[in-house]
Amino acid sequence: MQKTLGLRRYLYLFSKFKIRTIKKDKKETAFFLFLDLLEKESGDFLDIGANIGVMSYHAAKRFPHSSIFSFEPIPLNLYVLEKIVANYQLENVEVHPIALAERNGNIQMVLPKEHKVTMHGLAHVVHESIDTFNDGLKFKVTCETLDYWMVDNQIKSIRGIKLDVENYEHFVLQGAAHTIDNHRPPIFLELWDNQNRQDCMQFMANKTYTCFTNHGNKLVQFEPQTHSTQNFIFIPNEKLHLVT
Repeated sequence: MQKTLGLRRYLYLFSKFKIRTIKKDKKETAFFLFLDLLEKESGDFLDIGANIGVMSYHAAKRFPHSSIFSFEPIPLNLYVLEKIVANYQLENVEVHPIALAERNGNIQMVLPKEHKVTMHGLAHVVHESIDTFNDGLKFKVTCETLDYWMVDNQIKSIRGIKLDVENYEHFVLQGAAHTIDNHRPPIFLELWDNQNRQDCMQFMANKTYTCFTNHGNKLVQFEPQTHSTQNFIFIPNEKLHLVT
């Protein structure tokens, strides 16, 4: 279908389809529980790894009076994201075509291809710690730490952060340490079962956050021996009342 429709058109139509149907996807229930949780918070929402705009759309509709900052550096995904923002007239969404990382500068990213199929959802930073899906189109993109970006853009408060950057999350968190300390936002992380997950779990525990996940359409404290998931919600210990 990518070949028949053309890749850009295919991804745009796919994004519109996912926007309409994602609430029926049980794998994504945790994200909407996260948005429910943020109803009690105030400030801006950060979508780090916005991809083709599905989550940014739903955040924008849920919080129409908040700014939604969407970060997406891959040109193909960025094209679709900006078209979604324009098509749905998401006036509270502001797109930033940069990667967030543990440092400022430039960084290489890859848009993987498997059997001639472009895997837009698996685009990621090229790094020695990431040993899967590394074949594909390579790009040099601008990167900044979230701490730097927050000061540079004079952001006053954060309602919540969604972070999904395909096994580079721990490095993004390192570049967001002061933001997390100062703003204490609830954070949604999608994490594969690997070293990156372990590093993120330890980082968030050190920041005195408690990890939750979806179980039976409710947020429960994550138990690694009980729950099999990639979606995690981290809540500052002083805000655990948000769960009740």
